Amino acid sequence: RLAARSGLPPLLTTAADMTPPPLHWLGAAFGLTPGLFAFWSKAGYSPLYVRSTPSDVTGEHSAIMLRPLTRGPGAEGPDAAAEGWLDPFASDFRVRAAQLLGGPLRALPPHLALGLLAPKLAYSEAETRAGVAAGARVARADGTPFTDHAAARLRAYASSLVDHHMITDLVPPLAAAWVAGRVPVTLAPAQAALLVVTGLQRFSIDAAASSLGLPPTQALALFNKALRKLHAHLRECAAAAVEASLPPPPPAAA
Repeated sequence: RLAARSGLPPLLTTAADMTPPPLHWLGAAFGLTPGLFAFWSKAGYSPLYVRSTPSDVTGEHSAIMLRPLTRGPGAEGPDAAAEGWLDPFASDFRVRAAQLLGGPLRALPPHLALGLLAPKLAYSEAETRAGVAAGARVARADGTPFTDHAAARLRAYASSLVDHHMITDLVPPLAAAWVAGRVPVTLAPAQAALLVVTGLQRFSIDAAASSLGLPPTQALALFNKALRKLHAHLRECAAAAVEASLPPPPPAAA
């Protein structure tokens, strides 16, 4: 037999009467545009996903960005500041994005591509010295390090003995290594954008200059300066490696 029951909890409760659940992160999903990306980035959100194919309706790539609210499991207190746990996910995304820029994401504007990768632009002297001591890790497409012939071509370009067409194949591994922080060299934003556009999106200098709104001669000068900085760092790493391989000097005679 059905009968009315009393003492039932209310079906709906006002938000003011509820205890908020613990939140570990906030997320935003949207069609990737420079304006929206800049907005969410300034709000502290990090990109974790960009769809490789654009929407059939808007022509935009779907993106997901997250902002951590807690340190995750083991954090002290429900309002602990965000710290650390999102970094591996963001780092993994940057590696994947760097690979996609040469294919599905090739049409992204330079400043948006650079923003997704978020490379470090400025290094202290101590960080650069530490990078020299650690040695440069620049790998070619087959995973092998630069050969002596490749290093000689880069040296010739840095010495203005050949034009940039002679080192086109070396720019992608150099750009990937710099974006990943394995070649800690300070670059100006325009130099960094040119390195990403030519090295990762695989555009010519002229096309990169057009996308950045720069005269071709200025773009080439900025590109040349960036490559000179990278070459100088690699040369210092090679010299440090040779010096470390030398036997210690004999002790001074008493």
